Amino acid sequence: MTESPVNSTIVIHVLLVDDQDSFRRSTAKRLELRGFSVTEAGDGVEADELLKRIVPDVVVCDLKMPNMDGITLLQKRVGDLPATSWLILTGQGSVDTAVLGLKLGAVDYLQKPIEIEDLEHQIRQAYEDNHPARMMQQIRQQLQDGSTRFGIVGRSRHIQDTYQFITRAARGDQPVLITGESGTGKELVARAVHEQSDRATRPFVTINCAALTDTLLANELFGHVEGAYTGAVGTKLGLFEVADGGTLFIDEIGDMSLQNQAAVLRIIETGQFRRLGDTRERVVDVRLVAATLCDLPQMVSQKKFREDLFYRLNVLPWQLLPLSERREDIPLLIQHFLDRHAKRTGQPRRLTPEALVALQAYDWPGNVREMANVIERAATFCDDYDIKVTHLGLGLPAGVATPEGMSSRLTDIERDHILRVLEAHQGNKLAAAKALGISRMKLYRKLEDYNVE
Repeated sequence: MTESPVNSTIVIHVLLVDDQDSFRRSTAKRLELRGFSVTEAGDGVEADELLKRIVPDVVVCDLKMPNMDGITLLQKRVGDLPATSWLILTGQGSVDTAVLGLKLGAVDYLQKPIEIEDLEHQIRQAYEDNHPARMMQQIRQQLQDGSTRFGIVGRSRHIQDTYQFITRAARGDQPVLITGESGTGKELVARAVHEQSDRATRPFVTINCAALTDTLLANELFGHVEGAYTGAVGTKLGLFEVADGGTLFIDEIGDMSLQNQAAVLRIIETGQFRRLGDTRERVVDVRLVAATLCDLPQMVSQKKFREDLFYRLNVLPWQLLPLSERREDIPLLIQHFLDRHAKRTGQPRRLTPEALVALQAYDWPGNVREMANVIERAATFCDDYDIKVTHLGLGLPAGVATPEGMSSRLTDIERDHILRVLEAHQGNKLAAAKALGISRMKLYRKLEDYNVE
C-alpha cells in the first residue's frame, strides 16, 4: 500500500535518530511522502555531529542506541537548540527513562511500534507548540546582532537614543543627571558613560543616598579624621577621594539633605572639600553622575532641593522611560535573562506559550529589575525544562489567554470538556490529546493545572 503525499504550507525539518536501519529508513521515507524534510542519523554520536551544523525543527530520537543514547544526546544538545522540539521514541520497558527525557526538555514520547499518523500528528503539534521558542531564537539572534550595547538591552527608539546619549556624554566631563523610575537601569547608564570616557581606567564608585542617614552619608562621601566624633578611630577616606580621577555615581540624590547638598555643590564648583573634623582643604578631580526617581524641579519649588545644585547637575540630563512605555524591548530582555541564567547555572529553560503571553502582557511596575528577578525565580523553581505561568508569580491582567487568567466559568468548561474527551477514549491520553488537537504534554499540563490525577 502506497501513501499519498500530504500537502502542507510549512515544510518541517525533522532529524530522525534511530539505530534500527530498516525502521529509520522506512519512517523517513513515509514522513517525506507526508511533506516533511527528513535528515537521518544512525546513533547519538552521528546526530551530535549533525546538530553542530543543522538546526532541525523537531528531533525524533530513540532512547536506546549504541555509542550515545537518546538521553545523553538530549542532555548535551537541548540547551543549544531552544527552537528545536524533541520527541522520544521508546520501547515498552523504557517509560521511566522517557519520563526523564520529558523533565530534561523533550515535549513528548511515543512507544514503539508507532503508527505513522500518530508520529505525524506529534511532530506537527510539537512544531506548533514550540512557536514561542522559535520566536525567542530569532530574538537571541537580534541580541547577537547588536540589540545590546554597554550592557543595556533593547531595540526600541528610546534605547537607541540612550546609546547615542551615552556616547556623546562620554566625550565630555560635565555632570550627568539621570532620572527615571526604580529599576529602569540608571546605574547601567552611569557606568556606561564612565566606561566610554577618558576616565575608564580610573575608579567608578557608587553610593545610594536612600540607604544612609544624613550623618552616615556625609561620612561616606567626605571621610573623617581621627577624633572627628565619638568612635572615629583613625582616618577614613571619603568616596570623593576614592573616586579621584574617575567617576562618582550618587544614586537617589533627591534623598540627600540640604546640608550635604551644599557640600556636594562646593565640590562641583571648586573641586575642594574637607573631611569631617578636619580643617585642611583637599582637592579632587571627580566626574559626578547623579540619579533620582524624584521630580527635582518640583522639589526645588518646594525648597527641598537646592536650585543652584539642580542647575549644576542638570548639564547633561537623561530620562529613562519605564518598561511599560517601550514594550518592544520586553522579548529581548526576557531572552537576555534566560540566557544569563543558563550560562550561570548550566540549566537552560524554555517558556511555555502561556508564560510568554503573560510576560508580554504584564505592566512591569518594577521595570527591568523586576523582570530580572521574575525570570531568575521562575527558572530556578520550575521543576523541569518548561517555565509555566504558575512559576512566574505575576498578577495577570484581565483578558490574558492563559488557564490562570480565564474566568472560573471558562475554566470549568475547559476542564469538563477535557475530562469528557478522556472518558470517551478510555483514559488514553495520546488519543485524547489528538482529539483535542493538543500535544500529550500540553494535556498533562492542563490536567496538572486543574488538579486532575
